[in-house]
Amino acid sequence: GGRLIGHRCSPMGSAKFRRLVEAFKATGDEAKLREAVQVCAEQCERGADILEVNLDADPGDTAPVAGTGAMGRFVRLASADPRIAGLPLMLCSCRWEAIREGLRAAPGKCIVSGICPLLDEEEFLRIAGECRRFGAALVVLAAGEGDRAEARDERVRACQRSYRLLRAKLDFPPEDIIFDCQVLPVGPQEYADRAADFVKVVEEVRRTCPHASILGGLANVSLLFRGMPALRDAMHSVLLQHAVPKGLNLALVEAGAVPCYDELDADLRALCEEVVLNSSADGEHLQRLLALGTFRTGRSFCLPVSRRGLEGGGPVSTESRETQQGVFAKRGKSTPAEQLAYWRGLGTKAPRGSAPVRADEGAGAVDWCRLEGPATKQAVAERVAAKAQVRPRDVANFFNSELRSRLCVVACDMSERIVQEKLSENDCRGALLKDHGAKVSGNESVLCLTQPQVVGKIHKESFAAGADVCLTCTRDASSLDQAKYGTEAHVYAINKAAAQLAKQAAADATAQSRDKPRLVAGRLGPAGWTVSCLPGEQTDAATGSTTWEALVGAYSEQVRGLVEGGVDLLALSACSGALNAKAAIVAVEEYFERSGRERMPLIISVQLDERGRTLSGQAIDAFMLSVMHAKPLAVGVVGAFAADKMREFCQAASRSCACWCFAVSVGASAREALAACAEAGAANL
Repeated sequence: GGRLIGHRCSPMGSAKFRRLVEAFKATGDEAKLREAVQVCAEQCERGADILEVNLDADPGDTAPVAGTGAMGRFVRLASADPRIAGLPLMLCSCRWEAIREGLRAAPGKCIVSGICPLLDEEEFLRIAGECRRFGAALVVLAAGEGDRAEARDERVRACQRSYRLLRAKLDFPPEDIIFDCQVLPVGPQEYADRAADFVKVVEEVRRTCPHASILGGLANVSLLFRGMPALRDAMHSVLLQHAVPKGLNLALVEAGAVPCYDELDADLRALCEEVVLNSSADGEHLQRLLALGTFRTGRSFCLPVSRRGLEGGGPVSTESRETQQGVFAKRGKSTPAEQLAYWRGLGTKAPRGSAPVRADEGAGAVDWCRLEGPATKQAVAERVAAKAQVRPRDVANFFNSELRSRLCVVACDMSERIVQEKLSENDCRGALLKDHGAKVSGNESVLCLTQPQVVGKIHKESFAAGADVCLTCTRDASSLDQAKYGTEAHVYAINKAAAQLAKQAAADATAQSRDKPRLVAGRLGPAGWTVSCLPGEQTDAATGSTTWEALVGAYSEQVRGLVEGGVDLLALSACSGALNAKAAIVAVEEYFERSGRERMPLIISVQLDERGRTLSGQAIDAFMLSVMHAKPLAVGVVGAFAADKMREFCQAASRSCACWCFAVSVGASAREALAACAEAGAANL
C-alpha cells in the first residue's frame, strides 16, 4: 500500500519551519531548532510514515557555511523525541556534508534524497556507496537526458540504468532503492498528459526494477491550483488512487491532508479523474476544473451541486454560494488515522516482470548466513590447532552447519573471573607499566600485556567448560577507554596480544579434541560510549559522550590489532544502540578496504533494558533494521532477564533479523537462558 512522507519539515513545505531554521542559523539558539522539531512531531501525529528533513535555505543552497552543524543537531533532537524516534528520516540537502551530519546523528535507518543519475558514474557510485555504508536507503531522481529529459521513456530508462548500476556494482539492496519518478504539474495542451504519464512511468519502473520503491511528490501535480487547498487535496487523492495500484508506495505530501478517495464528492472526483488521466469526451476537462475553482469562499472552495454551468466560470450569486457552502458542510471528513489506514490498505496490483539484477563478483558485503558450502569442521579444526586464522568462508560455513542442529556457546565476559584472581595494583602494572604515572587496576584489557598467563588460563578454562567460541579480553581495549588509564598508546599491542592469547588457548583445546573446533572472536569496544558530541566538541569520559569521528577511530584501532593478531571473526559486544553499532560497522568496512584483506564475519549484540529497548531507547526491530546492511553472521540481545523475558526478546529479535539470532544471559542461570533461546528458535552465543 501507500506510505505518506510528511513534507512540512523543510523550508519549501512550511514557512514556520523555514523561519525557525533561519533563526537558528543566524543566532545559534538551539531553542529555535527545538521549536522546529515540533513541526516534525505534528506531522507524526497527523499520520506521516516517514519525515522529510531539509534545512537548506533555498533549492541549490550549496554554501559551505549555511547550516553547518544544523542537520546533525536537528536530527539528534528529533531522534530524542519519542513521538518522532520510531519514524525513518529522509535527509535532503544540496550539500553532501549536511547529509553526512544527519547520517552520523540518526540512530535509526535513514533515507538519503536524492541523487541524480546524470552524475559521472564514478561519483554516482561513490555517493551511493557511502549511503550503503550507513545502511541508508537512497532516492534516485528519474532524470532523463537532453531535451527529452521529462519524456516518459527517458525517465524509465534513467531508473533502469541506475538500478543496474546500484545492483551490479555495489550490491545495493533493491529494497533500499527508491525512484522519484517526478510528478510534474498538469497544464493545458502539451502539459495535459503529465499526471497520466507519471502513472505509466510508475507501472513500468515497478515491472522492470524488482523490489525497488517508487516515490512521487504529489504537490507538484496541482501547482496550477495554488490557493485552492481542498481542490488540490482532491487531486492528490485521485492521483494516489490510480498510482498506488500500479506500484507507487511512497508519496511526499502533507500528512493528514489526503482525503480518502471514496469520501470525495462524486462531481469533484469525476472532474479530477478527467484531469489526472487527461480523458474526457470534449477535452475541456481542465477548463471545467479551473471553473470549479471560482466556486470558493476564503480558502475553501465550494463543491458543485451539479456539473452543468461550470464551463463559464462567471460571477457566482450569493444564493449559489450559500448552497455550495451547505453541501461542503455536509461532507464528511476522514481523520488522519482513517486516511493512513485507507492508503496503506490500497494494494499494488502491478506484476513484477523482470528478475532482480545480480551483483558483480566481489561487489558488496558477503551475506555470511546464506553461504552455501560443505561442512568444514575438519578443515577448521586443522587450522585452529595450527594457530592459523580460519578462512572467513570456512568460519561461516562451519557455523551455518552447526547452528542448524545444535546450540553453540560463546564465553563472553571475563570480568568476574579476573576479580577472583585478586590482582594487586603492582600485579596489574607488571614490568611493562612498573613506572606508569596513573592507576592501572580495573583495566582488565591491559592484563593481556602485563599478566598474559592469567588471561590465557581463563580462556583455557572457558574452552574446557564447553565453549565453542571465546571473546578476546578487549572489553575496554579502545583508545577512548584506555585514555582513562593513560595507556592509549598501547591499544594496538593490547588487542593483538589478546587475539594471540585466545588463539593459543583455542589451539590447545582443539588439539585435544579435533571433533570440536574452538574459535576466537575479537571483541570490539567501546560499547558503552554514545555519539552525542558534535564535531569539534571534546569527548566527555564522565558521561561517555564522544564524536562520531572519535568513536570510528577507536573501533578502527581495535579492528587492526585483533585481525592482525589472528582472530577468526569480530564481535561487537553489548553495544548501547544502533548509532554505536553503525560506527563499528563503518570502522570494520574501512579497515578491510584499506588493508585488502578478505572480510571476516561479524556478530553484533545489543544491551536491552527491562522494556526490551536499547539503552538509547530503540525497539528491538528498529535496531535490527539499522544494522542489517552489515550482513552480520548473527545479531543478539544482552540483559539480566528472567527466562520469560529472555524468551520474549529473543522471539522479537528473531522475527526482525535476517541472520542467526542469539542471547547473552547476564545474571540468569545458563540452563534458563538456553531453554529460553531454544524455545525462541535462537542460537545461544
